Amino acid sequence: TGVSVEALQKLGFAGKLVGVEMGEMAMAANKMQLAIHQGGTAFSQLGLNLAKIKGLQPDQQFIAIANAIKGLKTHGDQSVFFDYLPDAAE
Repeated sequence: TGVSVEALQKLGFAGKLVGVEMGEMAMAANKMQLAIHQGGTAFSQLGLNLAKIKGLQPDQQFIAIANAIKGLKTHGDQSVFFDYLPDAAE
């Protein structure tokens, strides 16, 4: 995933508090890394600078992206964001 074990455990714990399993968090981290690598419009849709995101540690990237998604006005807008992300290889 590119995320340290300690950071993934913290994210996993936070996810568990809201009903998201560790495997789902790992898949989200993989999808995030793929999206960062491929670039695209997803980050500009969130008002994020891809170059700045690439300069962060993977756990910091995850948090920055999650905060940007959280800042979208509606749940519908939040859901639409995921349409811009590439599918992670399984």
